[in-house]
Amino acid sequence: MEQQGCRSCHQPKNPFRAPLLEGVYGKIREFQDGSKAKADEAYLLESLTEPKKRVVKGYQATMPSYRHLSTDQLKSLVTYLKEGNEPL
Repeated sequence: MEQQGCRSCHQPKNPFRAPLLEGVYGKIREFQDGSKAKADEAYLLESLTEPKKRVVKGYQATMPSYRHLSTDQLKSLVTYLKEGNEPL
């Protein structure tokens, strides 16, 4: 999380630029198009690799794709988020 700069946008003290990530796993997310989805492993992975596919309601589609990361790096990020941690 720290190496990828997630904290620059996902800030617990300033959630106006990007949604909070602390405790996101398992929560229902609502998107700009009105659809909803549970933040499970598949959703978190999709959000990292295709962030513009489903943008959380109230936010802009500004997150870059992290598709360039290795499978292990992506799994590590998803695991970190599943554990309920906020960005470093």
